[in-house]
Amino acid sequence: MTQPSLTREQEAKLSAALEIAKIAEQKAKEASDLATALAEKYQKYLHEANSVGTEEEG
Repeated sequence: MTQPSLTREQEAKLSAALEIAKIAEQKAKEASDLATALAEKYQKYLHEANSVGTEEEG
């Protein structure tokens, strides 16, 4: 059994949806990378702050 072909309009809509999905995937990756970088900086900040606090107590 063969599947019916897509119309040109359907192909265009599908192509547009694919492009939007690719852009969304890239933006999600960029947001993830940014969140990871911020988390690493925050962890470094906390580590340094704890080190300074420990040195002041000692």
